[in-house]
Amino acid sequence: MAERTQILPPSPARSLEGVIAVGALFLLTNALDRAIHSLSAAQASLPLARAIVIPFYAAALLALARVPRQAAAAAAAAWPVLLLVVLAGASALWSTDPPLTLRWVAGLLGTTVVGIFLAVRFDVKEQLQIVCAALGGAVLASAAVGILWPAVGIRDGNWVGVFEDNNLLGRAMGLSTLAFLVLALERKELRLVAGGSCAIAAMLLLGSHSLSARLVATTSLIALSAAVYFFRRGRAASARHIAVLAALAALLVASLALPGGGGHRALLERDASLSGRTTVWRQTLQLSGERPWLGHGYATFWPRAQSEPDRLFVRGGRPARHPHNGLLEILFELGLLGVLGFVLPFVLLLRRALSLTAAPAARLWPLAYLLFLALSSVTESDLLRHKVFWALYVAVAVDLLDRSRNAIASFGGRGAVGAGAAGIGEPTAQKSEDKGGLDE
Repeated sequence: MAERTQILPPSPARSLEGVIAVGALFLLTNALDRAIHSLSAAQASLPLARAIVIPFYAAALLALARVPRQAAAAAAAAWPVLLLVVLAGASALWSTDPPLTLRWVAGLLGTTVVGIFLAVRFDVKEQLQIVCAALGGAVLASAAVGILWPAVGIRDGNWVGVFEDNNLLGRAMGLSTLAFLVLALERKELRLVAGGSCAIAAMLLLGSHSLSARLVATTSLIALSAAVYFFRRGRAASARHIAVLAALAALLVASLALPGGGGHRALLERDASLSGRTTVWRQTLQLSGERPWLGHGYATFWPRAQSEPDRLFVRGGRPARHPHNGLLEILFELGLLGVLGFVLPFVLLLRRALSLTAAPAARLWPLAYLLFLALSSVTESDLLRHKVFWALYVAVAVDLLDRSRNAIASFGGRGAVGAGAAGIGEPTAQKSEDKGGLDE
């Protein structure tokens, strides 16, 4: 007997979940950090910036507590990824600064809860909408600040928007460009809004003059285009996807080559140390040899850089806040065990995302995000931090490890969750047999 499907309006509880998800991800972009720093002393502002997200951590945890079986199943399915969080917590036992490690682990746990919440309560299609809504806030705010208050939003000719520097803006806009582009390709009814948002994000990316961010966005688009071509050949829709992805990648390449884009100048003027990155990489690798297997403890790189600024510094002689490489940061803090704890699950997730790309019901977002995360981590850190990148990685991991094994069609939507949960106000399609969700 065929399943009956009924259309239900989004309940207040479901809409509230969407608000929680969007708010948490927006705060985890660190788009408000600069404003908070300007309102209080720098030393006191960082805890305040982190404290603002705590209510969203609590709300996500409460939402998961109402569906304990689904939450437990998701955590169990994503255990290869979550082992790294366990290792970060255990590193307090051998950390060079145990109190600092424990404080940062608390933030990491909260961010992990947000990622699980996102995956449990929303399907992949809805997750992409929520990601775009959160990133869209950062896009619009940065554009508005740059236009209305250029003295604040533009620094030394580089757009910084609401972020603290142009590299942070560039990385956020690179992710925004990719997310909005995938949304435009997959959601016909949202194509106009998503396409316009993608254009604004791309312009901010170019305006940031962050060479690394532009290279990451370009290579991510090229890699995604290649994956779609090899795994979805022969489909008309896929041909359109490849054409759009390749066209945007070509525009970003042109921005690096054309005289007006500034990228050719940056490429020519870029020193062999990549603005001091290779020096930090080399020193980080040497210091990691002191404790090669278990590392110095989670979140201990910055204190070490402050104590040895003559070794760990970037261009200008400033102490390096992070090693500008995700794997090197994990190596220094959690040792080779931590590196293996990230690399092995990541390879598994990438293989699964690639295999699902060939399925008609699969979505491009998991693969697109994994490609972006891997490429952006070459020159930046934040792989294992309480930021939006880790939350999205956990959500993608749950999606790939939990539901993809059962039915690829699950990527097409989940019965108990509708697009209205993202606060968009669309009706929900619910299968009569599905009893899950907050409305049970």
